[in-house]
Amino acid sequence: MNELLGEEKDDDYNLYKKINNSYYFKPNKTKQAFVENTRNNISKVDMVCSYIDKKEMQGNNPVVGSNPIGLYLKENLIGEILKYIFITDSNSVIIKKCNDDLLVANTQTLFAIKAYESDMGKSPVSLDDLVPEYLLSAPTNPYGGKELKYLPHNFNGGSVQNNDNKKIAEGCIVKQYEGPELISDISTDVRGGVVCHFYINTNLPVYNFTLHADVENNIINQIEITKGLEINVPVQVLDTEDMIEPPYRDADFFKAEDVNSDGYKDISLLIWWGVTGREGYMYWVFDPSKNIFVFDKERSDLY
Repeated sequence: MNELLGEEKDDDYNLYKKINNSYYFKPNKTKQAFVENTRNNISKVDMVCSYIDKKEMQGNNPVVGSNPIGLYLKENLIGEILKYIFITDSNSVIIKKCNDDLLVANTQTLFAIKAYESDMGKSPVSLDDLVPEYLLSAPTNPYGGKELKYLPHNFNGGSVQNNDNKKIAEGCIVKQYEGPELISDISTDVRGGVVCHFYINTNLPVYNFTLHADVENNIINQIEITKGLEINVPVQVLDTEDMIEPPYRDADFFKAEDVNSDGYKDISLLIWWGVTGREGYMYWVFDPSKNIFVFDKERSDLY
């Protein structure tokens, strides 16, 4: 590396001379780029996350650019490649800091929600309910500075007594995605995943549903199910390959309701919707003999 930058002469002076006189490599120009990058990183230490250049965040290769043919005409091409390999992108440093800040905010908020549920026996209607007893102020997303999204999905929001005389609220929480905001005014952002709790029957423990997301398409691609207050080992995993589009804004896209009137709640997932109000769901009915959810193809095909 030092030889390439001209800081150490190679034993073969002719090779050293060729390197320094090459159109495709300019040592001084390359060293200056390294210095400017360091200064740029320092200047962005206190940068607000919302000011990050979204184009730079996409990770395009600055060496190739939009015209690969022009690569062969690029002056100091070797220097550009060295920059791409060794230089730390200033935005990536800021993004990591912003993601860490977002993770801290999410963790503090989740603890505050759990404390509120423990004290009140129900979920907060909004994050403002946590201020000032559980949080000093409403938590914000460092990407944009807006308040963190919290969506109880209009489920009953009440608390249910389980067999261990402990309380846990029914409903769903859409987790904040640790990255750029979703550019859409009509869709719910589920890229961070969704966590839901439902009582399927009064004689059964609470069922916990973790909805994992396909981040690229903003859809749910898997549902992991656990039982009881100790959320550790999944008892069932459901595939949701039929979901073809994100849920619309504020939709109750994951529900637990007794669709076959057998006394046990079944679950459904919104997989498509139209502007005319039509909606399509995947249904899984609860089988009490096996304590599992079974895909109901016939009912799913009706919608």
